Amino acid sequence: MKEAFGLSSPVACVKGVGEKAAELLRKLGINTVFDLLTHYPRSYEDRQNVKEIADCRDGEKVGINARLAVPVNEIRAKGGLKIYKMIFCDDTGSIEVTAFNQPYLKTSLKSGESYFIFGRIVRSYGKKTMSSPVIEKLQNRSGENSLLPIYRLTEGLTQKKLRNMTASALSLLPENYETLPAAITKDYGLIGFCDAVRKIHYPKDQADINASRERLIFEELFVLRAGIMRLKAEIEKADAKKRPLVCKNSPDEFVKSLPFILTDAQKRVINECFSDISSGKRMQRLIQGDVGSGKTAVTAAVAYSVARSGGQTAFMVPTEILASQHYDTLSRFFKGFGLNVALLTGSTPQKEKAAIKAGLESGEIDVCVGTHALLTKDVSFHKLSLVVADEQHRFGVMQRAAITDKGTVPHLIVMSATPIPRTVGLMIYGGLDISVIDELPKGRKKIKTALIHEDKRAAAYGFAAGEIEKGHRIYVVCPAVEDDDGGLTSVTSLFDELKSGYLKKYRLALLHGKMKSKEKDAVMKSFITGETDVLVSTTVIEVGIDCPDATVMIIEDADRFGLSQLHQLRGRVGRGESESYCVLISSSRNDRTLERLETLRDNDNGFKLMEYDFRERGPGDFFGSRQHGMPELKIADLLIDASLLKKAEEASEKLFAGVYRLDENEKRYLREAVSKLFSDTSTAIFN
Repeated sequence: MKEAFGLSSPVACVKGVGEKAAELLRKLGINTVFDLLTHYPRSYEDRQNVKEIADCRDGEKVGINARLAVPVNEIRAKGGLKIYKMIFCDDTGSIEVTAFNQPYLKTSLKSGESYFIFGRIVRSYGKKTMSSPVIEKLQNRSGENSLLPIYRLTEGLTQKKLRNMTASALSLLPENYETLPAAITKDYGLIGFCDAVRKIHYPKDQADINASRERLIFEELFVLRAGIMRLKAEIEKADAKKRPLVCKNSPDEFVKSLPFILTDAQKRVINECFSDISSGKRMQRLIQGDVGSGKTAVTAAVAYSVARSGGQTAFMVPTEILASQHYDTLSRFFKGFGLNVALLTGSTPQKEKAAIKAGLESGEIDVCVGTHALLTKDVSFHKLSLVVADEQHRFGVMQRAAITDKGTVPHLIVMSATPIPRTVGLMIYGGLDISVIDELPKGRKKIKTALIHEDKRAAAYGFAAGEIEKGHRIYVVCPAVEDDDGGLTSVTSLFDELKSGYLKKYRLALLHGKMKSKEKDAVMKSFITGETDVLVSTTVIEVGIDCPDATVMIIEDADRFGLSQLHQLRGRVGRGESESYCVLISSSRNDRTLERLETLRDNDNGFKLMEYDFRERGPGDFFGSRQHGMPELKIADLLIDASLLKKAEEASEKLFAGVYRLDENEKRYLREAVSKLFSDTSTAIFN
């Protein structure tokens, strides 16, 4: 396997990629030619589905060749939002088109000229409408493929521009470039790398898409499993010479002190954990529990036993807001036992930070709750004996290893509110035992869930306004950060729309993943403290906000999410004494899509929803928008692609058993692929 000249070159080397475009691509994590080639389509659109206006059905995504009937009408709404209204017509009828914040439409579209518009048909007040469609001049569409790739974008970059750049990059891909040993591609019936990359971007038919996806997904999962296996082997090698803390102090006293009665499931999992930590062997356990099942109380009981046995606990969480909330909870739990709990985050004042570090090193602090600040080299523990990683999929495998390295074979608990099939969990988490809290505390109020069509949005926001008037707060979530021409409305456009429309009387805040951590924490804090009435957000709020006064969750374009993720979002409300509600808004008329959303509406059991998702959902991202702290998979889906994951695991086991032999170039490629996937270029494996 020879390194192809040019693939590791800066993306600016690609024809059509200037300095400005290169900067936009960097926002997508595309820095090299190879990065551009492996920025795979997230879906495809068949734009050959062209109809006359009279034949278009409600909810259908369709193309229309039509004339602009009158000049574009610009409407200036409050808050600076610009709305553009257009009427297009053909010989069979007319359609009303709306676009937001696209001033170029006013000058570029001429009345009387013909255009191709592509988008979703929505029937509103007896009229056919489209919102934020693709609009192109008819003469620019000659020779277009029937299956057009749709990519993840960033503001300033269009699908058309990215397609052109990808096509140019493909010309730099040598015919014989390969990334997997020939024995593996032969044994598993996979097409070549070059063939797969070309077909994934420009397929002729569904068969091309299937073959290319199988090859590329297999490779990605093979690299993932090989990396995890090597990391696990290194950890076990280091553990072999050390002994973990043996805990003989039962958590019974702590459990009796709690102001509530634990469920049988919580008691069972506590017993499983105590059996581990008192056995003399290192505990490595994944605790899965639905939203509100009481995972924190379980881990607190284990931390109590560790502290009573002379050990320390590091409780690592993904956000400062969540860290602060866990700190308050654990401080209340341990108040009567004289245990010292500390909070360490990036925002901790330097003087206080120095005192905490000293307390950890001396052993004075028993439990430390923190974010990535716990991973810094200057944080040392006297006797770190338990690591709890909350919402592990938001941390990487490398970060988990980094925190466990700070102790002498510390016990490990990984907590997740995301239900994962047991087989998939075992493959992802390697040697971790799995415990499930499959019971909710008695008395927890059920969240009332409604599914409505988007033409009923006004009523939904009217209801939400009524809840705000009662002193409650609301969340509004949508799937996209920025507008793209794949048909999604962005969170920024939605924020502008609500601020000048349905919710203009109230205090709104915007939250999305592209904001800096300090900005996100400030926005979340303002919501929790009541300075903000409405939080308009992407799925970044899926984990990390506990606001008892929030009673309404409105999810726009709900059909774009997996059921498990919708369930996680729904779990952000219903945390106080008041009745809480979740409103799912969708423009879809597809029976299967509506059945899926109705399943969520009628079911509040996360594990049953996961099983439904596993059976029914097509390719998507089970963990949400990428695997967060899990290695960032570009094309594989750990849930849907379980059968390929088994094959990739089998191939990686054969590799470690010596069945497959790598030459020096193959070793180098695999080493670099693992390093990149795990976002840690220092990973010295496959030497």
